[in-house]
Amino acid sequence: MKYKIQMNNPSKVIKRLQLDKGGLTDLKLAQICARRNDKYVPLRTGKLKNTVMVTPGKYTYIQKYADRQYRTNKGKGLRGAYWDKRMVSAEIGVITREIQKFIKRGV
Repeated sequence: MKYKIQMNNPSKVIKRLQLDKGGLTDLKLAQICARRNDKYVPLRTGKLKNTVMVTPGKYTYIQKYADRQYRTNKGKGLRGAYWDKRMVSAEIGVITREIQKFIKRGV
């Protein structure tokens, strides 16, 4: 008995699922992370957390003072400096499940 296994070209699968750099999945991951960050970003007026720019593979807080807040904010509760690192360590499971659902739906 002989078996022949044919696999799709990995680069074609990556392209079809839009897992390539700058693809739709990259954008969705950035959107998920920006949304999950909301409760970690310092909040006085809400201007910083509400002015995030999302592009495939990246999200950026565009206020002039964002970098200073990111490095030095003492914060209260969950909010404070290095919010993205704290968010990822606390919510990596949720992020993973959300992106898996997105991919399974067929992009």
